[in-house]
Amino acid sequence: MDQDERDFIASIKNAEPSRGLRVRVSDSEEYRITALGRGEMGFYQQNDRALLFEFSAGFAFIVKKSIRRWDDGKKVTDAEREVIVQRIADYLKAGGAQHVKIIE
Repeated sequence: MDQDERDFIASIKNAEPSRGLRVRVSDSEEYRITALGRGEMGFYQQNDRALLFEFSAGFAFIVKKSIRRWDDGKKVTDAEREVIVQRIADYLKAGGAQHVKIIE
């Protein structure tokens, strides 16, 4: 992830009011999902960490391998990736998608 991407993520993290879906899972965990542009790029934030990912809001697919690295430079673990993919799929279904395709 280069500096431009980190700066872009920071601008989304700090934008008020925030757009998209915000879910409080517990007292210590919250996440946000926002479709960017024409719905071909997404923003996911979990507590203080965030990342960008590829998907299509219109065609209801998620590019799983695009979920690679947090904005702090740490790699996304396989377990984290599975949770993120499920949350994005739920977001798409809440928006009307019947089926969500996961592209490995």
